Amino acid sequence: MTQTSKVPEVGEAAPDFTLADYSGKSYSLHDADRAEPTLLIFFRGTFCPDCRRQIAFLRRNYDQLEHQGVRVVAVAREHPEAARGYFRLEPPPVPFLLDMEYKVLNTYGMIYENDYKPQELGRLMARPSLFAIDRDRMIRWRVIDSQWDNDGSLEKALASLGIKLDKPQTEAE
Repeated sequence: MTQTSKVPEVGEAAPDFTLADYSGKSYSLHDADRAEPTLLIFFRGTFCPDCRRQIAFLRRNYDQLEHQGVRVVAVAREHPEAARGYFRLEPPPVPFLLDMEYKVLNTYGMIYENDYKPQELGRLMARPSLFAIDRDRMIRWRVIDSQWDNDGSLEKALASLGIKLDKPQTEAE
């Protein structure tokens, strides 16, 4: 399973998919009723400290993203029980979709082999990445293997969609 598809390029159509979240509710990237700018975020999982920080960032900034008309969809390879445990007290502000069978991760070329814990997930992990997808479902910007919440990538992704956050709330605020 270390074979993975090519990462979709800027200017290409974003591949559609349907996955269930940690509660079992299904979501599609290209929801027929919604043609909104979308940030598609790939996470390793809730066990990852960087991913937890990014989830907290989304919580702090979700209202502003929603006000700007931005849809955010998160994908991780994680056991539903682990995600339910993590989100038990504070649910995620965005759909947190689980891809235990690597279908979407493979389609987007987001699989890599790593020694990162927890080993019960195996050695294949999701590459932490961010895709900006426009209303026409075209990829307008992407960054692979990024700390997008603190390296300027989020601002660049939103700018590619013609959107600017007034002032993203950081950890210190």
